[in-house]
Amino acid sequence: MPCVISLGFDYHPAEPNIILPAGISFYTFTTLCYTIDMYQKRSEPVKSLLDFSLFVTFFPHLVVGPIVRPPQLVPQFESPRKASLKQFTDGLLLLTLGLFMKVVLADSMLSATADAVLRQKMYCIP
Repeated sequence: MPCVISLGFDYHPAEPNIILPAGISFYTFTTLCYTIDMYQKRSEPVKSLLDFSLFVTFFPHLVVGPIVRPPQLVPQFESPRKASLKQFTDGLLLLTLGLFMKVVLADSMLSATADAVLRQKMYCIP
């Protein structure tokens, strides 16, 4: 579907012929950082494949910066942690509230508003 951007250019996006997982560069750079740190002996290797997998796929550390070194994060995985019943119920409550807001409010009640706002930014020709 060709789209005309407000500047008057015809834009024809390329057809994707390969499918990559979301954040492929994130995984690549995190694994590369780990490998380089191990090669240069800046940190010790993790003790299990589970800890390595958690380090590579741990998305919340993106708020700290694009790359976190293994010594900054891996030791936190090694100490066992247990959630209390209150923490579990609070988390379940927040998850349920977020799911409700996404499904009921955003997807059904506010979808027409979002479509109208986005339609003002870019005009698509059917």
